Amino acid sequence: MTTSSIPQFLPMHNVIQDYAWGSFDALNTLFGIPNAEGKPQAEIWMGAHPNGCSKVQNGDSEMLLSDFIKTNPTAILGAKTQADFGELPYLFKVLSAEKALSVQVHPSKSQAEQASPVKTKQASP
Repeated sequence: MTTSSIPQFLPMHNVIQDYAWGSFDALNTLFGIPNAEGKPQAEIWMGAHPNGCSKVQNGDSEMLLSDFIKTNPTAILGAKTQADFGELPYLFKVLSAEKALSVQVHPSKSQAEQASPVKTKQASP
């Protein structure tokens, strides 16, 4: 696929994660996404994650976003992103919580490697 033949926009079909805390009807109400199985719909994943890769519609064919990127990674991701990461470096999520959930903070690999246990001062005897 050449750079000039890559469409500017492609319809995407995204994975919905059905975690227990998800809403049963919010995604349908907001976006018209059906819930035929009646499962909680907690997150829409938009990206090329191996545990839930979006699909793109290119004309009459549909393919995994990860496979589409592989057809011309530099043109699709951009030269800097391709050089720095070699893949789509993020996963965009839309959360739909019915129940309370914890706040999640994910450090980068280098931040996690640099983290040290909290040091406390011991009182003198």
